[in-house]
Amino acid sequence: MLAIVDIEATCGNSIPSVEQEAIEIGAVLCTDAGEVIEPYSALIKPSMHPQLTDFCVDLTGIQQYEVDEAPPFRDVWGEFRAWMLHGAERWASWGAFDKRVLQENCRTHKIPWYMPEHVNLAHVFQRKAGRRRGSRGAMRLLGLKPSGRHHRGLDDARNIAVIVQTMHAKGWFS
Repeated sequence: MLAIVDIEATCGNSIPSVEQEAIEIGAVLCTDAGEVIEPYSALIKPSMHPQLTDFCVDLTGIQQYEVDEAPPFRDVWGEFRAWMLHGAERWASWGAFDKRVLQENCRTHKIPWYMPEHVNLAHVFQRKAGRRRGSRGAMRLLGLKPSGRHHRGLDDARNIAVIVQTMHAKGWFS
């Protein structure tokens, strides 16, 4: 089984990339062929930069009051890992951003990093399609219609699962 993970993080010109904090984890547990079995979604209260920038709110649609009421990273991380590890042998994301943010957040909160093998789906797509694309661009190239809101964790994870299904049908994982 594969967990497809999408992270939304604090962002804006005032926030250095090494200080970006996860504010949402969206994920789907799926078969290796991309068939969604179980979703996961949680908002996270940022600690280093607790005030979301206007850019971040506009990009994600996540409101300040939502993260103010959310649990801290440490609590969500424990819950998320338990959810993921009950069925996933590997995890994947579109690009390296999600892995980098999670690793930095674990380091910041002094949480040991333990995750199964990571698959960078954007690299797989680029090798097979011959073009580098974001997940929405990949969907367009494959003739797929995205659903939900772009830059929301669970919606993006579900859309990436659809890309995985199409890539699997094309034999791109063999």
